Amino acid sequence: MSTSRTPGKPQWRVQAGRLLPVIRPLSDGTHLTVITDRRSGGWLTRWMRQGRHGPMPANLTALTLRVISYRVTVTAADGSTRTSTVRLVTSLLDPHEHPAAELAALYHQRWEIESAYYGLKVTLRGPDRVLRSRTVEGVEQELFALLVLYQASRRAITEAATTAGLDPDRLSLTIALHTVRLTVINASTADPALLHAVLVQARNLAPTRRRSRTSPRCVKRTLSPYAYNKTKGSVGHKTAVTTTITLTSPP
Repeated sequence: MSTSRTPGKPQWRVQAGRLLPVIRPLSDGTHLTVITDRRSGGWLTRWMRQGRHGPMPANLTALTLRVISYRVTVTAADGSTRTSTVRLVTSLLDPHEHPAAELAALYHQRWEIESAYYGLKVTLRGPDRVLRSRTVEGVEQELFALLVLYQASRRAITEAATTAGLDPDRLSLTIALHTVRLTVINASTADPALLHAVLVQARNLAPTRRRSRTSPRCVKRTLSPYAYNKTKGSVGHKTAVTTTITLTSPP
């Protein structure tokens, strides 16, 4: 069997019903599997149906991955619980160097990228603002200017957090943008030390630990000129919860 490992994303989420054969169980409850192309997948399926008698087909073209399965239990303030199963595949194959519990926790932190997208698409432009340019060249110039401003603001946040020994997530992009804009409006000197001092003020910092909240899936309001009735389940609401991650063994 010829295998390959490609750099890039270390882990992905896959459907719970996807066929991921257990090639070798690992000590931490995870297991190694292979992902093949369509032709090799047929050979692998026949080998499994035959009870895995004999060696694995030698002409497989496959990617060796590690499967991490765990249950996520969400407990609300009223005591109600909701459980779902998550399966991750990763190219980090060593269970001692990369424990499964750490990878499962890191996967949930990846959702913080949505806050970065919100800052780029909403906070940076401001409410009800569109691109003012009416030519292709003007639109490109305006987009690049917004990206430069976003990158500079994020870099200032990172530098200020590193100097103060804080987590960059606690510093506000909105405050950074307002401070930069005020220096331009007032024609004052853009001193990085002043921006850093504003960012790390205690009243401007987010809590040390974010509240764990969940919002149910719902149908968003469609654009309509008619009255909108808020029926149960049609409008999302956020609830403070406690999340527990429990690793499960391979089948």
